[in-house]
Amino acid sequence: MQTAEVIDYAKPLMEAEQALRNMHDAALHRDYEMAKEFALQAMTHTRLAMHSCSIMAENNPWERVAA
Repeated sequence: MQTAEVIDYAKPLMEAEQALRNMHDAALHRDYEMAKEFALQAMTHTRLAMHSCSIMAENNPWERVAA
């Protein structure tokens, strides 16, 4: 029996969301260097989520059935 691999895209999205909140808080406290660091973290997590979606699209069994 074949099992499906689960690709987690939600965790990187939640981490990106938290990083954006932290960025906002840092900017409100005028800690702009820390805000930039949180922005970089948000972009990294977003990129991971985007890559997860690409993997899911490549492995979509419904695409093979429809073709």
